[in-house]
Amino acid sequence: MQFDTSTADIQATFLKMYDAVMGVVQQIPEVELPYSRDQAFELRLHNDGQMPTFFLRAPQLEEEQLQDIRAHIESKIAVAMKPLDAYLKLFDPYIPFIQMDVKEFVDNLAKALGESKTLKDLRAEVEYHREQQDMILNTMPTDVRFAGFVDLQCGAIRDFVGKKHGEVAEKIMDALTQDAQSKTDSICDSFEEMLKKVKTPPKSIEQVTEMREYLEELPMLVA
Repeated sequence: MQFDTSTADIQATFLKMYDAVMGVVQQIPEVELPYSRDQAFELRLHNDGQMPTFFLRAPQLEEEQLQDIRAHIESKIAVAMKPLDAYLKLFDPYIPFIQMDVKEFVDNLAKALGESKTLKDLRAEVEYHREQQDMILNTMPTDVRFAGFVDLQCGAIRDFVGKKHGEVAEKIMDALTQDAQSKTDSICDSFEEMLKKVKTPPKSIEQVTEMREYLEELPMLVA
């Protein structure tokens, strides 16, 4: 995951602002002109009749003191960005879930039912995703402010992850319902077949024998 504006871009923006301010300082004209009336004539004479613009003698960005101040700002902003990067890492455990295909996940669970997964396992899975949905929606903030100038909007990711947990829980319940319906239909079909066979009157000694053996097997078939 990444921020719309990376922490590196935030740091670069502060340094660009510092450099821009230093550039503006170089362009501030002097209010008190550093020449006399006699000098003004000479200045106009050598400048096509126009008075030149004099700027304040501001320190240059290349000077050691300004470079030290710039390095200090850069180091402090880097320190301020560390909690921001650490906060971003809190979302790392959610990345596999965010990228997960819900249909594929639920289909695999449904296929595993009766083999590697039991009905209790799937119920536990439903309960887990419902708990995660409640936890995320009730504890994850919609926005977080860092250092007074960085505002993280977490509402979209919070709603997405919470909604997806709810969707997984619902899909698993649907799969369980379909599985139960399928097994119920199969059981009903089996009983109807048993009933049909029992109600068919035997027409020979062989059929009577077959019926007796079938009736003896019925308890085992029902079980």
